[in-house]
Amino acid sequence: MSCEQGILRKKWESIIVLILLLLIGTAVFLYWSAKKEIWFCDEVYSYQSANGFEQGWPGEEYGRWMSGEEVSAYFSADWDKPALDYIGTTLYSDHVPLYFWIFRAVSYFGFHGSASLWIGFSINLFFFLTLIIVAYKVFEHLTRKPLAAGVIVFLSCVANRLVLQQAMTLRMYMMLLWAEILLLAAGIWVMKNHPGWKQRLLAHLMLYAVSVFGLLTHYDFWIFYAVVATVFCLRLVICALKKEKTRFWRAEEFRSVVFWMINFAAALGTELLAFKYSRWNLFRDKGAMAMDTLFDFSKDKLAQIRWGYDHLTICIFGEGFPGWIGWVLIFGFILSGVFVLYKRREFSHMEKLLLPVVVTQLYQLTVCFSMPGENVERYLWGSYTITLMVALWGGVLLVKCAVEQLPAGVYRRWAKIAVSICLVFTFLLWQVKIIDDGDGIIYLFHSGKDMKQLEEKQDVPWVVYGPQGGAYSYYDFTIPEKICFISGQEAEELQALSVLEGEGEVILYVQDALLADAVAIMEDYMGRTLQAEYLCNSVNMNVYLVK
Repeated sequence: MSCEQGILRKKWESIIVLILLLLIGTAVFLYWSAKKEIWFCDEVYSYQSANGFEQGWPGEEYGRWMSGEEVSAYFSADWDKPALDYIGTTLYSDHVPLYFWIFRAVSYFGFHGSASLWIGFSINLFFFLTLIIVAYKVFEHLTRKPLAAGVIVFLSCVANRLVLQQAMTLRMYMMLLWAEILLLAAGIWVMKNHPGWKQRLLAHLMLYAVSVFGLLTHYDFWIFYAVVATVFCLRLVICALKKEKTRFWRAEEFRSVVFWMINFAAALGTELLAFKYSRWNLFRDKGAMAMDTLFDFSKDKLAQIRWGYDHLTICIFGEGFPGWIGWVLIFGFILSGVFVLYKRREFSHMEKLLLPVVVTQLYQLTVCFSMPGENVERYLWGSYTITLMVALWGGVLLVKCAVEQLPAGVYRRWAKIAVSICLVFTFLLWQVKIIDDGDGIIYLFHSGKDMKQLEEKQDVPWVVYGPQGGAYSYYDFTIPEKICFISGQEAEELQALSVLEGEGEVILYVQDALLADAVAIMEDYMGRTLQAEYLCNSVNMNVYLVK
């Protein structure tokens, strides 16, 4: 086979592997998105922040009968203008706005008048598929083998519970993961010895674009950026000292550090122009609490750090998997990859393996140490995913190195195939086990909820009783033809229950502590003794069929 034929064959192999990854990824995404049955409170706020400024919360309109369509209208874009400027005001002292700008644009242009789950899912699908493309191209460059790159991306992005949790959550976590990976890629590109100024300019333009994108996506990206900039710039300074010693400022690496600082100033300035509130929001609420406890070196902080490493293994291997075995596998594969690359004298690739690990571990330690008394796994999903990707790359290097110790020929080739298939299927089957038909993917659906029964009762009046309607149940409240929120605190609002006289059945959402009060009040207005039959659970409220 000629050199040209070999290159052409490898090119077609690369295209075929990428197409297969995208097709399988799309199928996996569509399969699990079809099972979505709940909004958790932050997902409700995605819809609220992007579209909810058009009208008031339905759950605060006590004593008024409305339809599920009216509840849906709160979460949809109904105005005749995009109104992106309203979002900045809505997010005052809250999140940075890029995700909500995109959410509003998708709502307005693609789902006008609808509160479809696919407003959030379409955003996630775009970043999910582009993540597959970016990760595949990165690992194809690193491994020089399309099939090896495909295996790494398949196991870390496509058939993996950790990424599925990010993809199935209607928040900005897929965007955040995408931004974090691209920031690492941009940093590595900046560190490269470029032959001309055009390549350096393109590298810094990419760094600037990714920085602005990430800074406007989530405040935790600011922490991730700080860690990346510190680690990469420190590495550049060390290189400059080695090359020029006391005249380190003459080295290209030191100029890259200076340009990085200018780049950061430009990116931060752009972010502040786009969203002025972030200049003080970063140090409000959780940020303020984190700063207050910055110099607290108590046992609680150590417990928080331990929690972060426990959940690294839980997210990848599941609850029942021994944590210490998970740590050995993850960091064992990483160290094995470092050893193999060192042995091969591939120091450039070894650096590309080590730097992301150093960044993710420092980021994880920083987030866990500064947690203001709460453990939030979502903030670490991105660093966990990157750590897994690097571990799988190390695993591929280890397998390849081990097989190369066998005698050359057909035996070695078949041994390599057999070992690879066994490892891939073992990891894949374990992921299937911990996904557990969707129970292992958080925020997808709630095992106690029976959506079929609820949908069958959509023509029955629904009453939501209590001081506040449960945010987790707002997905349900879009179903009925007739629904009323009752706080139970004002006599006037109870008059709305008079329309229930003569009704045979009523669906009641209530916390168990208020069940007896709710049934007693409904008996007064319906004029007969009632029985409440437990129907299902809706996360933070129970559902009863009152008849």
